[in-house]
Amino acid sequence: ETESGGRALLCYDLAGGKLQWKLDDKFEAHGKHRFNSFASSTPVVDAERVYLTWTSGGNFLALAADHEGRKQWQVDLGAYAEDHGSGASPVLAGGVLVVVKDSVGADGFLAGLSPADGRILWKVARKSDRTPFSTPVTFEESPGVWRVVFSSNPAALTCLDPTNGKVIWQHDNPQPEQRPVSSPVIADGVCFATVGQGGKANAAVAVRIKDGSLAWEGGKGLPYVPTPVSSGKHFFLLSDGGILSSVEAASGKQLWSERVFSDQAYSSPVHTGDRIVCISRSGKVAVVAANPDSFQLLGSSELGDPCDATPALAGDSPPAPKISHAVLVHGIFENGSSFRQMKARLEKRGIQVLVPRLKPADGRGGLDQVAAGLKQDIDAAFGPKQRIALIGFSMGGIVSRHYLQELGGASRCDTFITISSPHHGTKTAWLYPTKGAEQMRPGSEFLTNLAKSQHRLGKIPVISYHTPLDLMILPANSSVWDRAENLSFNVALHPMMLVSNKVLTDIEHRLAD
Repeated sequence: ETESGGRALLCYDLAGGKLQWKLDDKFEAHGKHRFNSFASSTPVVDAERVYLTWTSGGNFLALAADHEGRKQWQVDLGAYAEDHGSGASPVLAGGVLVVVKDSVGADGFLAGLSPADGRILWKVARKSDRTPFSTPVTFEESPGVWRVVFSSNPAALTCLDPTNGKVIWQHDNPQPEQRPVSSPVIADGVCFATVGQGGKANAAVAVRIKDGSLAWEGGKGLPYVPTPVSSGKHFFLLSDGGILSSVEAASGKQLWSERVFSDQAYSSPVHTGDRIVCISRSGKVAVVAANPDSFQLLGSSELGDPCDATPALAGDSPPAPKISHAVLVHGIFENGSSFRQMKARLEKRGIQVLVPRLKPADGRGGLDQVAAGLKQDIDAAFGPKQRIALIGFSMGGIVSRHYLQELGGASRCDTFITISSPHHGTKTAWLYPTKGAEQMRPGSEFLTNLAKSQHRLGKIPVISYHTPLDLMILPANSSVWDRAENLSFNVALHPMMLVSNKVLTDIEHRLAD
């Protein structure tokens, strides 16, 4: 709130987003980078208080508030000189609040403060050639023994004892003239950090946290602004250019690298459960499986506004969907647009959805030919082994059965759903002269053979939705299938089954909950 000369610490209710309290503080604007803000530092909390650091005018301040929003203390830690503004956040370790006032000039330092009253417990002088903006990372070396690792220049990484400020080890910056913006991160006993300049990361170093010895240097797709995230024995790196990669922490080996955004990303990825969440500068959101061995986009959405901030995680992580990939197979004379609502609802639940366009859509070459094209589309989009849920509407359900029962698709299918499909044929098929229509006539050889081979579905859960009011599938009970769990909904017309809220809700529940 720079225009009013004030700034605030805000607390919101997690469940409903309601503002709980607001702590106002005086503020004097100062120079900063056009992509920075005056609120770039992230607060840290413990059971008693909320702590933060920020700059006002030319000074660096640290303060604490209780959990009701009442200020407990504030200390002025002296002048802070940097044209780009500030960015490092405080951390708690070993019962000490550790702050970073690592700016250009002789008065830079790292400090340990008393969380109770802000007293300076120790200071370690720093003189950076270029001001770093990274937040330190903490780790527990042994039960109750904490360490803090800072990223800077000319020293790339410095490990301190947070209780007294003693330097445990230090590792040189591979390019001393360049600065860290992203923060260091630890996985599998290795601490990783990048440095760069001019909006680009140019070098990286990974050291063993037990002694600061070099594990590896360099790498591809390095982030400059976004901080990597760790998962088990791996790092996930989101580059400023929108490319996410998986890296083995111990060796630096890149296991995969895939583009998740076409624009830039400054927000750091976050790890929740078995997923990685990434946000681009334009507000695009990508949810990726936290699988170090293979890339899997689980879903995407848009915030509707630009975003450079990293999301915060709180509360229980939402469960991963039962199904990660779904294929929706449309009916005769269609192009898949009728699945618009279903596709949107499943994608919102984190399921990656494919709606292949059947060729030819009227089945003139036969449904077996259409099923062969469906197999090619699925393999091209998801590879030959990715597990899927298969949902077929009308003719699409019969095409899907041939794919599953005759073309080996059953080996990769976790759930099969048909919606108003003529499992026993439909009299309306006599109205069309194409081979595909002939195959959907009651008693056709094609349907007879499918009935004989349905045992190839094995133990795949099968659900068949139908409406007794169907005027396309005649008789309507032709959609009732002895291999399936049959569900009847009083929906007025055949195509309305794909927009029925009851049908869509039941499918969403089965696949995502």
